[in-house]
Amino acid sequence: MRTSSGTVVSCLTTHLIAARLASRLSQIGVYNGDVVYIGLQDASHVAICTVAVLYTGAGFAIMSTPPVCEAPVLSSQKSLVVLVEHSRATEWLVTATRAVLFDPTDIIMELSTKDQVSRLRDNLGNDTFAIGSPTSSKIAYAVSTMTTQYQEFLVVDHRQACDAMRRHHSQLFRGASPRFVVLTGVGNHYLGNVVWHAFWSGAAITFLGENDKDKLLNRVVEFNCNHIIVPEDEFEQVAKILIHAHKYMHGQSELHEQAGVSGLRSLKNIVVCCPGPITGQSVETLRNESVETRSDYSGLRHNLKPTIKHPIEVLYSDPAEHDVAPHYILEKIPTGTLPHASFGAVVKISESLLVKYNQRVRKAEADMMIYVQLHTTIHVPRVILIFRQGEVTYIVMELVPGRNLQEVWDDLDTVTRQTVMAQISSYIGQMRALPRPSGAAAPGPIDGSRCRGPWFTFYDAGPFDTYSALSEWLNHKLDISLRSLEHVKPGVSSRHRRFTTDHPLVLTHQDLAPRNFMLDSDNHVWMLDWDSAGWYPLYFEYACVRHDRGGDGAPIPDGWKEALLTCLEEYEEEYQLLLTIEWVLTVYFFH
Repeated sequence: MRTSSGTVVSCLTTHLIAARLASRLSQIGVYNGDVVYIGLQDASHVAICTVAVLYTGAGFAIMSTPPVCEAPVLSSQKSLVVLVEHSRATEWLVTATRAVLFDPTDIIMELSTKDQVSRLRDNLGNDTFAIGSPTSSKIAYAVSTMTTQYQEFLVVDHRQACDAMRRHHSQLFRGASPRFVVLTGVGNHYLGNVVWHAFWSGAAITFLGENDKDKLLNRVVEFNCNHIIVPEDEFEQVAKILIHAHKYMHGQSELHEQAGVSGLRSLKNIVVCCPGPITGQSVETLRNESVETRSDYSGLRHNLKPTIKHPIEVLYSDPAEHDVAPHYILEKIPTGTLPHASFGAVVKISESLLVKYNQRVRKAEADMMIYVQLHTTIHVPRVILIFRQGEVTYIVMELVPGRNLQEVWDDLDTVTRQTVMAQISSYIGQMRALPRPSGAAAPGPIDGSRCRGPWFTFYDAGPFDTYSALSEWLNHKLDISLRSLEHVKPGVSSRHRRFTTDHPLVLTHQDLAPRNFMLDSDNHVWMLDWDSAGWYPLYFEYACVRHDRGGDGAPIPDGWKEALLTCLEEYEEEYQLLLTIEWVLTVYFFH
C-alpha cells in the first residue's frame, strides 16, 4: 500500500501496524462482536484501521460524517468506539454521548515511517503471520449508504462477506490480482467495501493525495493497477486522462506526453469505479476503448437481521439487594452516563449503582472483588448482582462516592499523597498474602480461566495448569523474539536470560493506574477494575507499573509512577525480560 503521504507500506507491514493498533483498541474497549465507527479523513489510515478492527474480532463501519443515533447499527451497540481525529472529536461526541473517541493517527504515522517500517520487517524474521478465523455470527462491516434523501445501513457478517467475495471475485477482478488507485474524496462509506475487497484478496492499494492527482497514470504503471476508485465530481477528469492516454498509445494524440503514459501497455484491464451514477459521452468513449466503468461496487447488500433475545442467567445476587433485578438494569443502561475516566464499558445507572458489561467482562472479576472484600481490609466496591445474557456478562456494583485519582492527583498535597501511597502499599501486602481459595498452585484468575493483562496478548492466553506451563509459554514467545534479534545480534539466544519459576505466585492486580483508584471523603482509597487480577509471578506487578504508558484521556500524572514504585520491590531485570517479548505478544498472538 502507498499512503497519501507517499510512504510505501507492504501488505505484511500493513498487517503488522494493524496488529499493534489492534492491541491499543483492545485496551480501550473494542471487543469481539462490536462495531467500531471509523470517521477518519485520511483514506490510507482508514484502510489500516479496518484491518486493525478485524484483528480484535470486531466489525467496522466507515462513515464520512457522524452517524445518526437512530440508525439500527448504532442503536444496537451498548457502547461505541469511534476512530476520529482530535480536530473532529467534538462533532462526533455530540451524536453519541456514550462514545469512546480515539485518534489512531499518531500511532499509524509513527509506525509508517521508513525507519519503523524497516524495523518491523527486520523483527519479523522468517516467521509466518496469522489472523484468527472469523465466526459466522460476528459483523465484518456495516456500510452506510448516504444520499440527501435517506441513510441506509447494510450489515454484513464475516461469513457473508467471505462468501460474497468468492462469488464476485472472478467477475470483479477478471481473475487477475486486484490493485487499486484510490483518489482522495471517495466517500468513506464506499471505501469500506473497497478496503474489504482489497485485503481479502491480498490486493495492493495506492492512495492519491489532494495535490497528487496529476500522478494518476504514474501510479497505475508503478503498481500495475487495474482498478481506479474515483469520486463522482472527478469522474470526467479521470475519463479524459484515460482517453488521452489511449489516443497517445495509438498515435492519435498530438498533445505532449502526459506523466505515466509511456509506461502504459494497455487500458483493456482497467476498471473505473465510482460511488454514484456515471453517464455521458465519456462513459461510452471509455467502454468503446475497452475501459470498464462501474457505478455500484458493493455487490453486498444484506438487511439487518432482528436482534436475538437471549435468556437471562443470574450468576450471583446479594440477598440484601433483592429489588435489583436484571430487567431493571437492562432498562436503565441506555439512559446511563459514563463516570469519571471510564472507557465505556462502565455505566452509572443511578446515584448508587454502576454496571460493567461487555463481551469481555468475566464473572471472575466480580468473584475476585468478593473474595478480596471478605478476606482483606482493601476497599473494593460491593458486588450486588452478576448476570449473563447471550455473550455479555453484567456486573452490578455499588457506586463509590469520591474523587478519581486520575483527575485529582495533581491537586493533592504531599501529606495526602503519602497517605494514599501508604494505603496502596498496605493493600499490595495483603494481596500477596492471600492464597487462592481452591488452594491450587496454578497461575491465573480466581476461577482458573484464561490469563489477561499486558503480558498475555489482547486475546488472553492459557489457561495454564501449572506455573511451569506459564514459564514455557513465556519462553516460547522469547524464542520467537530472539530468532529475530539473531539477525542483528548473532549469538544473543545462547546468552539471554530465560523465564523460570523461581519467584512465587502472588495475587497481582496488573493495572494499578490512577484511574483505577477512588479517594472518598475520609481519604480512604478504593481499588477498582479487577479484570486482570490473578496469581502471577512476584515481579509482574512491578513490570506492569513500569510498563504503564497511560492512554488517551487518561495520561499518567506527574509523580504517580515514581510514588507507586516505592511501594514495590524492584525487578528491573525481569521487566526488561518481559519487554523483550512485548512486540511478539502483539504480532504473533496465535503462535
